[in-house]
Amino acid sequence: MADIHVEEFYKDVAIALVQLYMSFPRRVNLFVEDIAGPDEPDEFGLHSKRHLSCLGAMLWLAEEGYLRFGDTIFQEGIEEAVLSRHAFLLLTAPSDPLPAPPP
Repeated sequence: MADIHVEEFYKDVAIALVQLYMSFPRRVNLFVEDIAGPDEPDEFGLHSKRHLSCLGAMLWLAEEGYLRFGDTIFQEGIEEAVLSRHAFLLLTAPSDPLPAPPP
């Protein structure tokens, strides 16, 4: 069984990539709330671990070369995000055909 935080990472990355693919080649703002759901900061103004993990997933995508962005919007998201060439080619590549059923 996979850890919950890894499953959430997969989900966050998938949603972010789909949003960017649907708007390609336009630059768009990606907000954590649109991906991970609403979050209320605590009494000290700190976001939940879930919120920060989603933001971390988006920043990881940028660090690994899957997207480019202008700047962060505090801890709420990233602005002017767009898929990189590498990510666009991966998302548009044909998938491997299904193997033929045995005779």
